[in-house]
Amino acid sequence: MTKTVNILLIPADNRPVSYSLPIFIGEQNRNVKVIVPPVKLLGGLDFSADISGILSWLEEAISQERPDFIICALDTVAYGGLISSRRCDDTKNTILARLEQFKELVKKAGAKVFGFTSIMRISNNNVNEEEKEYWDKYGVLIFKYSFLSHKTKADKATDAERHALKETEAQIPAHILEDYLNTRQKNFRINKMYIDWSKEGVIDFLIYGKDDTSTFGINIQEAEQLQSLIEKADMRNFVRIQTGSDEVCSLLTARAIQEAFDKRIKIFPVYSTEHGCSVIPLYEDMPLSESVKRQLNTCNAELAASEDTADMVLLLHSPVEKQNDFIFPNPDIPPNLQGANFCVDFIKNSGKPVILADVLNANGSDPILAEKLLSESGILDKLYGYAGWNTASNTIGTALSAGISRYIAEKTSCFDVDVFKKLMFIRFADDWAYQSTARRRIREITPLADEKLLYSELLPVIEPLAKKLNINTEEITLKFPWNRTFEVEIR
Repeated sequence: MTKTVNILLIPADNRPVSYSLPIFIGEQNRNVKVIVPPVKLLGGLDFSADISGILSWLEEAISQERPDFIICALDTVAYGGLISSRRCDDTKNTILARLEQFKELVKKAGAKVFGFTSIMRISNNNVNEEEKEYWDKYGVLIFKYSFLSHKTKADKATDAERHALKETEAQIPAHILEDYLNTRQKNFRINKMYIDWSKEGVIDFLIYGKDDTSTFGINIQEAEQLQSLIEKADMRNFVRIQTGSDEVCSLLTARAIQEAFDKRIKIFPVYSTEHGCSVIPLYEDMPLSESVKRQLNTCNAELAASEDTADMVLLLHSPVEKQNDFIFPNPDIPPNLQGANFCVDFIKNSGKPVILADVLNANGSDPILAEKLLSESGILDKLYGYAGWNTASNTIGTALSAGISRYIAEKTSCFDVDVFKKLMFIRFADDWAYQSTARRRIREITPLADEKLLYSELLPVIEPLAKKLNINTEEITLKFPWNRTFEVEIR
């Protein structure tokens, strides 16, 4: 295949994982072009996207680029971004007018359309950084109300929990609870409409992402209702719900590449611990094995019956019993040397291309494993994808997408090794050097997003990695894209 595959992408926001990561994943293949709006049009932590500007860009890009695929974060078009979807006070009619304009544009494009949207999360904290203003006082109470409300409606609450629900509701001012529930209801109605779009053929494949999940909650209740509507409409092959959100854009990019090159890669998962497949990761509501199946479905890969019949292996550096979390100060994280050694030996000895998803802990990769991978000669050359950031779903989806894209690029003789090396550098530098190491040291010194400190703490650690991958260290730039230390941008 010599024709360039053009993928128009409207990301969820301006973070690197939304904006630049899918470009790296797609453009490992010299015959793939991922086209995104100017970053200034996208939303951030404390401002919404320029929706009119994005729709104008889309109209022009459809005309000029003649895309084969359009991948869209529908939250960006509807509300101005992922964060804005939780804060947006626009009327339903205003939101519908934007979506109708988008719908008419993509119908005329003649491209396959992949959409993804979020089931509005409910975070269990009093932090309003990504929520409405009142979350700093009532976030934990609203989470508790959501949990107990759903559990009561499901007829699974104890008498004590039913009493606690009444007490919790009484502690939340009526106007705040009303505003929160109205915002949810508005978003939920829009989300239900996308199933109709799929039935009409406007969207060829649709993903609902859910993050920060629990066993009960209004968000879980909405997911159940959406699943019922999907099954009633017989749209299970075209509309799916999965845990995770930030990785979906990359997965859909991998899906587009597989479809464009008429490939369906068979992947066999291997876990580094005996019961790793059954571990339910932090911030998620299903075992790792189920998450893997859903992520494979999203990117249109196939779950292989065995390692022998697989094209590739997805190696998961899995917990023994449960995940720990690097996001907390002074995390007490026991080492898992046995699991790290298993992964290194497997990569060395496998006769298949290996994708590595480090899901041992949340919010950062295992330093023991990362340092082993980087210290042994030639082992990085055997890795087709690597990730170890944020949630397990974020990690699995990122690693899978990178590995599938590289595999197809090699098989079609259009692999760009320089793009792949940059992608690997960013993932190791971010997931290992920053998330599991430098971030904690920076936070011990200051709560501020101090970029001078970022350079002094992170650059000396990642310069040897850059040299190992033949990346010019003088061209490395570091910044805090959302003016906080949770995420970093490495270029």
